[in-house]
Amino acid sequence: MGKGARHWYLAALTLLIGLLSVSCSAAEEAGEEARPNVNIAIGMTVDELRAGSTYPFGADPSAGSGNIGSYQITTPYNLVFHNGEREIALENLGMEHQSAFIVVTEGRVTNFTLPAQRELLTLDDAIDRARGLSEQLKDTGFGGDRAHFYPQNMRRGVPRPNISNLEEARAALADPALMIAEMSLFVGETPDLSASLIISSGPRMLELQSIPGQPENPVSAAIREARRGREWTLQLDIGPNVFGPTPLVMPD
Repeated sequence: MGKGARHWYLAALTLLIGLLSVSCSAAEEAGEEARPNVNIAIGMTVDELRAGSTYPFGADPSAGSGNIGSYQITTPYNLVFHNGEREIALENLGMEHQSAFIVVTEGRVTNFTLPAQRELLTLDDAIDRARGLSEQLKDTGFGGDRAHFYPQNMRRGVPRPNISNLEEARAALADPALMIAEMSLFVGETPDLSASLIISSGPRMLELQSIPGQPENPVSAAIREARRGREWTLQLDIGPNVFGPTPLVMPD
């Protein structure tokens, strides 16, 4: 290829890369614009939820079903949670095969639960995201942490670790001897509401169900290998404060 031909080839290649970049950027922007918004507050009516959101919520799910029902969100969305004049904005939510649920009782939102991410996370990414979410929850009025860092599912016969911060939680979750599959990372409250953030691993749940002394559950091993360390989910739950202001003492 001559010098002139190479020049035109490189120029054409540069132009093509530029066009592809613009196209990808436009597609991403279009995706952002197309993602519906959910504006939610505990106690709001279904009409207020529907009027303030662009997500296509249907009819009141609590009507004609024992006065209680739920909306299920199965597609990507953005969410803003309002607690009085304060709010938490979470963007790019909506995990495949893990839906969000908004519970409605007698026409009003009473609580909701959702995966607080778009895709499965590495342990480091999950802890970092949990740190940010915990700070946002505190800034939104959720204080008085209870049951912090409590492992809820782990290997039997192993002493339960004492954990007082996120770095210790990260170390415990990474310890194969503990095999912690689920842990509370934040529990806070307002006078009326309670918020919790729980980290969990599906493959570890499967392994904990395997027979002691037997090789690792092949399904669990295959999932872990396929995900290459991305096995962690953060679940955010916000609803009525059923315990009141007194601390909750967890069992040893």
